[in-house]
Amino acid sequence: MLYYLSLPDTEEFSAKNPITGVTNVAAITINSNTIRVTIEGETSLPIASLLPADEGLALSVEPVIEDEEIEVVIQATRRANAKEEDIPRSITVIPREQIESQNSVSATNNVTDILGRVVPGYGPPTAITRRTRSQSLRGRPALILIDGVVQNSNLSNDTELNTIDPSAIERIEVIRGPSALYGNGSTGGIVNIVTRTSSEGLEQEGRIGYSNFGGEEFFPNNGSSYNGRYRISGSAGNFNWGINGSLNQNNRFYDAEGDIIPTGDLDGSRSLNLLTTLGLDLNEEQRLKFKYNLYNDRLFPRYAADGENIEIFGLQKARAERIPRYDYEEPPEQTNHNISLTYDNDNLFGSQLYTQFFFQRTYLRQVLQDFRDFFASTLPSELPADFPGLRQPANESRKLGTRIQITTPFSQSASVFWGVDYTNERNDTEDLVLDPEAFNEREELNVRERVTPVPNFDINSVGIFAEGQWDVTEKILLSGGARYETIHSNLEDWTGSPFNNFLAILAGEELPEFEGGTTTASDIVFNTGVVYKASQEISLFFNFSQGFSIPSFGFLGLATDPVNFDLGTDELSEPEKVHNYEIGIRGNWKSIQFTAATFYNHSDLGQNLTLGEDGFAELDRGPQRNYGVEATLDWQPTDTWRIGSTFTWNEGEGDLPGDNRGWQPLSGIEVQPMKVTLYVQNETLPNWRNRLQMLFVGDRFRAFDEDVDEFQANGYITFDLVSVLNLGLGRLELGVENLFNRQYIPISSQERINNNEFRYLAAPGRNLSIRYFLKF
Repeated sequence: MLYYLSLPDTEEFSAKNPITGVTNVAAITINSNTIRVTIEGETSLPIASLLPADEGLALSVEPVIEDEEIEVVIQATRRANAKEEDIPRSITVIPREQIESQNSVSATNNVTDILGRVVPGYGPPTAITRRTRSQSLRGRPALILIDGVVQNSNLSNDTELNTIDPSAIERIEVIRGPSALYGNGSTGGIVNIVTRTSSEGLEQEGRIGYSNFGGEEFFPNNGSSYNGRYRISGSAGNFNWGINGSLNQNNRFYDAEGDIIPTGDLDGSRSLNLLTTLGLDLNEEQRLKFKYNLYNDRLFPRYAADGENIEIFGLQKARAERIPRYDYEEPPEQTNHNISLTYDNDNLFGSQLYTQFFFQRTYLRQVLQDFRDFFASTLPSELPADFPGLRQPANESRKLGTRIQITTPFSQSASVFWGVDYTNERNDTEDLVLDPEAFNEREELNVRERVTPVPNFDINSVGIFAEGQWDVTEKILLSGGARYETIHSNLEDWTGSPFNNFLAILAGEELPEFEGGTTTASDIVFNTGVVYKASQEISLFFNFSQGFSIPSFGFLGLATDPVNFDLGTDELSEPEKVHNYEIGIRGNWKSIQFTAATFYNHSDLGQNLTLGEDGFAELDRGPQRNYGVEATLDWQPTDTWRIGSTFTWNEGEGDLPGDNRGWQPLSGIEVQPMKVTLYVQNETLPNWRNRLQMLFVGDRFRAFDEDVDEFQANGYITFDLVSVLNLGLGRLELGVENLFNRQYIPISSQERINNNEFRYLAAPGRNLSIRYFLKF
């Protein structure tokens, strides 16, 4: 684009967004012989040059636009310079821009809903909770990482993704299917959250946001939420740094009928996140990097389920009743600390060295659980006044460890990475038995007794691994390796929970005492894969991989007979090994990209969850198999239109012990129904983008029809709208979740039946979110 350097009628000139890649061109007259011209690029400094013209000079401006297909190294593979097209398995990468867009239509402001909308094979968004129960990856648990640091605890509270705010995330990498890359726990796949890094030069970002829940009354009182973010980063010589802070405040949540949703872990919640990064380039080949992420989620609930829907025949949505602001001795909150120190050396005797030292700690105190009405309706006699019916679950876990990895090239086409991992996990769990007298008289929640419903434990795991890659030709890429994992667990003695043994208490018996001990599990897992690049646009891949994990010791709390219990032989503590087969195809043209894959995995001793008549989940060990089909499609018919879709269908069966029926469908707690997403995006104006997206969740009745589940999984369809307007001083973003105000029960809530029906929560109604971003 040419601009003639002449200002005959005015002393100033300005053009906003004149062409793609240039945000502003401004000129001002300094004196009769001087004009100052300022040019601002969208992503980088434009190229400007002076050209002779008929009268005076002309200014030529050419923007520098980065190639849209930026090669991203997938860190979750642990392989140096691993690119998506070279990996023989299904990968989903969610970039920063997409995280922001999807978060604008998430009432819960969390990562799990983003994954549910974007990732094939991942369960649908939970919509009304930050917990991941009933939200698996290909029917099995996923390993959650933040910058390579494991967030999962053996004693899962389904809160692994409630450990970081989306504003602190640069991208999310999802490896779908079992993996031996990080060892214990990744039988469903890996979700690696990569946090934001420092920028060159001083850079600041700010965001303020407001959202309001609709329903029949579009802006009800107290249905507002507020959020804000500030980020500053920079560099000086070999040193770089960054600080990212965010605050989110939720109030009431309303469903599409205008009723308050009694969601215990979101109502009145306030979350704070602080990410600090420090980096030092020792020289051109060596780097040190420190990251600390602090996340705190504090709960101030004002509503709870009244529980009366349990007494009504048929399924009824949970109804809210206002509760006092209880005086907790230990307030309900979750705090997560994630600290890592890494050292990279690109040339250690011809190899690349990567080392990481990490510490992770999660402190969790949940809200009050009042079982007195349930016990009263179950027991034939009146409860004593001091009966332990008030409970507050509590848990504290911490992990520390190291990863050492070396990548050694043998030639330009062959290399191997190898190393060792060590992790120590300490887990302490308590049931805080609360004083009913103080609660009834003064609304105080004082701790009367602390019991250990499951054993406290230490787990030490060591993994030794090696994996090679060989580019046989330009068309054929081979990879494969093995990992030896050994896991040693030390479990302390524990006392049965009074809430699981209330009949014994009523009969005047002592709570059962269980003896702990040690367990050791070890095995070798393999993986191998091949990528065949049939053409420049099309590639096919095949993968065989194995995953290895030990079950949650939390299920030991279900044991009731200490006489016949033996930790060394109990099936609940036996490890699980999963064998996975996957075949897929990728296509990548200038305007069309697609992927399709089918998978099958099997384990001889699976962890099969079933839902009992009391509404609580139980663990059964036995053979388990999962299989399914996944696909993605993106099409750019013009420069201003984008259309895309994802498809997920997965199923699973288990051979449950003692049923004498052979293979039965897995519970809806583990296997979600078919999921289809669709979006249409249009660049309506040069600075205005609109996106309409749909989520379709199908029915799944198999487990109900064959008497595995007590509930049917009923499908639904929702629509969201995202509108982004780039302004001269920032960006304005509008998000509308549940655009047509659909009343439905999310899949994650549908299994809450019978005694758990008070958690049968409806999804939020129409939610309007407005956010303003400023970068300077």
